[in-house]
Amino acid sequence: LQTNPTNAVNNQRSFQLPVEEAGTYKVKFRGYQSTGGGLSEIFINGELIGHYDFYSAVKGNGPTVELDTKINLAAGTHQLTFKTISDSNLTPYMYPSELILVPMEPEFAYIDVEAPTRLLSGETGQLSVTGFLSNMEPVSLDKAVIQYKSSDESVIQVSQTGEVTALSAGTAEITTIVLLNSVIKEHVHSIEVFQTAGDIVVKEFSYDFRNVGLDGAPGNPIEWTLLGKPSTVVPKVIKASYGLQLQTNPSNAVNNQRSFQLPVEEAGTYKVKLRGYLTTGGELSELILNNQLMGLYNYYSIEKKDGPFVIMENKINLSQGNQVLTLKTISDSIYTPYMYPSELVLLQMLPELATVSVTSPTVLPVGNTIQLNITGTLSNMETADLETATIQFESSDESILVVSPGGEVTTLAPGSADIKTTVTLDGVSVEHVLSYYIIDGNLTGLEIFVDTTKLYMGRQMYVIVNGVSDTGKTIELNSGLIRLENSNPSVASLNNLGVLTAHEIGETVLTAKMLFAGNEIMVSKTIYVTQREMIPLEIPIVTNKWGIMESTSNPITLDGSLQDEAWGNVSALSDFVTIYENDPAELQTQVKVLYDQNNLYFGIKGDLNGMDDTQSEMIELILRLPGQFEEFYLLPLQIYGRRSVSPGHEGKRILVQDYVAEVDVHDRYWTAEVVIPVYSLNLSQIISGEEWGFNVIRHRVHEAPVSSWFPLKTSSFWEASSGGNMMYHTNLNSESRYGRLYAGS
Repeated sequence: LQTNPTNAVNNQRSFQLPVEEAGTYKVKFRGYQSTGGGLSEIFINGELIGHYDFYSAVKGNGPTVELDTKINLAAGTHQLTFKTISDSNLTPYMYPSELILVPMEPEFAYIDVEAPTRLLSGETGQLSVTGFLSNMEPVSLDKAVIQYKSSDESVIQVSQTGEVTALSAGTAEITTIVLLNSVIKEHVHSIEVFQTAGDIVVKEFSYDFRNVGLDGAPGNPIEWTLLGKPSTVVPKVIKASYGLQLQTNPSNAVNNQRSFQLPVEEAGTYKVKLRGYLTTGGELSELILNNQLMGLYNYYSIEKKDGPFVIMENKINLSQGNQVLTLKTISDSIYTPYMYPSELVLLQMLPELATVSVTSPTVLPVGNTIQLNITGTLSNMETADLETATIQFESSDESILVVSPGGEVTTLAPGSADIKTTVTLDGVSVEHVLSYYIIDGNLTGLEIFVDTTKLYMGRQMYVIVNGVSDTGKTIELNSGLIRLENSNPSVASLNNLGVLTAHEIGETVLTAKMLFAGNEIMVSKTIYVTQREMIPLEIPIVTNKWGIMESTSNPITLDGSLQDEAWGNVSALSDFVTIYENDPAELQTQVKVLYDQNNLYFGIKGDLNGMDDTQSEMIELILRLPGQFEEFYLLPLQIYGRRSVSPGHEGKRILVQDYVAEVDVHDRYWTAEVVIPVYSLNLSQIISGEEWGFNVIRHRVHEAPVSSWFPLKTSSFWEASSGGNMMYHTNLNSESRYGRLYAGS
């Protein structure tokens, strides 16, 4: 071994030493000696076991020497090291020839201590000590002397019987000392104490912003990547030595944030801690995970430096897989503050109750009793043990059904009611609502009602399913309870409103299924589609249905009164007609339309006769955007009453979601104001001169014929029951039953 004692790197060599059996060993060693040799140390597993001198004035095999120290070795591989320590000016070498392990009588060699790794303040735990001989056989510690010491008795105290008591939040090391047969062995065990269970950190997952993947490149981990616009587009994302520079602007809602794909290895409950770089160009920001605000981080400092880790105040339950992390600047600085994230760490906490499932039959007869079955899932997707949970039940209508403290449900009267179940486990409460439909009678079958079982191509009809009791009585059912299947959609398609449309010659089987008192009942009916000669009817030509939607800069107070100055000089769309006969409507409707750069405004007035017995009234606003012929936007607005009309116009119908409306009802008329944000129509702005398709349909249930601004050609109604919703279908889009609405300047 050509070593050099004056060079700490080149003064030693190591070897892998295989040991067949665990035990206590003496070591014998023999080397070759020469004038080029020198004094050396011999180590096994870093423990000095003796010396050997490879120097001799005469070259030859050296003596076999028994080294000074015994050593305990486990079965397996160990490290043998030779290190030259000669102070010769020459370069002394080492010449090892043979090493012999000599088994000795096994001796006390190891201790193992079972102990908690985490405790809550006030909790106790017990240390359990086991001793082993060098051959790994257990040894009795009955005659041993055992002592315990705590590194910080303000955190943990330990008794001489090995009981540990957690006193305050922090970390302490417990040292166990065992004396047996004049041999002393020690074991050090670390215990962390938390003030509450919610403070316990099980595991940490770190994400370095220097390793985030930009512009399609993989990150580390692979799916740790930038989302949205390219990094070169404002707000720019620039990599730096400390992490990322996010060039955001708090005064611009488009450019005030950046989002990242955050891969999560394990489902669970998490807290988040963030570290960033601090400069005078940084400011306060929000950290948002899956649209939930986790906490704040301030990137501002007078001097440039690495900032501290900040643990966000909120917790979140995350599933395994990719999540969305958003950093958003919220400073009110007149400058453009940037964000400089360096590292994010997910702190996995103890799993908590995340979801609750409550199961039971939900369609039941009056006078029935059933038991709720309740299960819970923890945030790590494991089944929750609800043995110690507090469970509370609440019925939304105790005249229909009641629920006992033990979860037994008793049905009392027909109708609909909900049961809310609240499960509280370890301070976390989760609610579950189960809806019930109670029927007056014992449901034994179903019956499908249609206008005809032979439907012509191109025609439509409603499919209604009712129940049949054991006495033969027809029972009206909520359509949401029925699962309606169609065997051949290419012959006739069935939409979610129960409208069947015939497409081609053939037959299809409609099958209705539902669960009643936990049992499935079903019925089928065959529909035949045939062809007949279609005789076209003369369609009236309408040319006087057009209007202007005026541009406005005046503010509009949304109160339904139409009293704002902006409505004063706007021409109304009027002359509503009955949809079938095209006769003037008995009670007229007027519609005014305004717009600005952000919103579309409708002001509507409907006449009443002062002796109105209408059950309900509803308005439909229908918009077809410029250049769009397949799709249209629909906004159904309930004016008053509880009965609603369910519109089922054919074509690609898009319900307007984000709108605000107010209605003001008087004896002789009602007024309404509707505001539709431009973005909810998938537009950035309304352009002057554009031509829109527009129609308004007014429903006055059981009081007057349906009226509209532009007359319709074909439509159909279906009223399933006297108190339920009315279903209504037209072909207005394919027949282009729209007036023209032009955007004014």
